[in-house]
Amino acid sequence: MRTQAVAVPRVRSGLPSLPGDAIAAWVLPFALVLYLGLRGGGFDLVVRSEAAVLVWWVVLLLAAAGLVPRLTRRGWVAFGLLAAWAGWTAIGIPASESAERTLAEAGRLSAYVGVLVLALVLQGRAGTRHVVNGVACAIGLVTALAVLSRLQPQWFPDNDHARFLPGAARRLSYPLNYWNALAAFMGMGAVLLLGVAAAARTRAGQAMAAAAVPLSGLGVYFCVSRGGAIVLVAGVVVYLLLTADRLPQLLTTAVAGAGTAILIAGA
Repeated sequence: MRTQAVAVPRVRSGLPSLPGDAIAAWVLPFALVLYLGLRGGGFDLVVRSEAAVLVWWVVLLLAAAGLVPRLTRRGWVAFGLLAAWAGWTAIGIPASESAERTLAEAGRLSAYVGVLVLALVLQGRAGTRHVVNGVACAIGLVTALAVLSRLQPQWFPDNDHARFLPGAARRLSYPLNYWNALAAFMGMGAVLLLGVAAAARTRAGQAMAAAAVPLSGLGVYFCVSRGGAIVLVAGVVVYLLLTADRLPQLLTTAVAGAGTAILIAGA
């Protein structure tokens, strides 16, 4: 008799082999988010403009090389709405009370359009999972550095804006230099990390993503930001409502929440 082997699905413990498209889909979002995060969140006009020029150059080079896949209908809708917003802002420059500020805002929106196009191109070539993983890992790394700057402040640059805002000294704001923005940033990252913990193909990836979620909660606590706390809680609730395997994700969220409570109590 002939026997046929049955493949048993399992979670791998080693590193998976990835094609070039998947690596690019992870590296480019990771590098962009990490760079902007460590450069004050990209609030500075020069930093934001440099990133926008680089993003658009990457998109144009991919298009010239014929590596841009066809966008889906939803992708075209998202691109059209954001591009229309940027165009409408640019049209209003001559009638604006401050043409300089309106021009800067149009530049900001054009940067958002470039980032959206790049994300759509990358996920079209390699899948959304790699793009989300890259963004989540970058936010997780920035979160770890932010919390470490509160625990070991001598390792990081002085917080200059605390001299102008003495009341902000107790609020964690490094490296975005604004506590509300940092708290919202870490809250969004916590939701993405929960998704990575559910979808990662290795046990090490699942464990690292889940372990980073309590660190995000501790960072939001250090920021003393109600807005950041709302982003974190609302994001987790929406995630649990939309996820397919709700019970396992609820258990993961409960464990991560318990870890967050332990860290906050220790802090």
